[in-house]
Amino acid sequence: MGSVRQSEGTALVPDDNGAGRAQRGVTERSHPEAWADGQVTQDEADAIYRRDYWDAIGADDLPAGLAHIAFDTAVNMGAGTARELLAQADGDVAKFADLRRAEYRRIVAADADGSSAQFLDGWLARADKVEMEALGQTPAGSSRAPTMTVTQAVAAARAELGPGAT
Repeated sequence: MGSVRQSEGTALVPDDNGAGRAQRGVTERSHPEAWADGQVTQDEADAIYRRDYWDAIGADDLPAGLAHIAFDTAVNMGAGTARELLAQADGDVAKFADLRRAEYRRIVAADADGSSAQFLDGWLARADKVEMEALGQTPAGSSRAPTMTVTQAVAAARAELGPGAT
């Protein structure tokens, strides 16, 4: 969960690619109820992450590394895409990551106006970082070892999201 929180950030984005305001990775178009008071709290974001992404991909039933990368993918690309990649990856984290990167490239190639191309480097960097975390390796460019294993990180995410949080 910490990795997703870091990637999504806490800043208020006035217009997230036509999806309205965004904060903590939660867009106004997708979750107008979270925006009723003009901001998204961490508790609201965590409840949405639990319900719409973690539970939607069955992360509790996945091995830790696969749960980690699939959850991040669900938040970034949608639970449906994450489920499709899970079905194709046969439980292999590296294969899942390769499929994720291919999907980002497909999105950019299919984009008629080319507006998504500006995000490709960031998407690929996020995919690389999360893959390394899921495999229990130190991401490239990092001068320090991970502070916890992926199994510990997934356990922490499960604890933060709480059982059946809505």
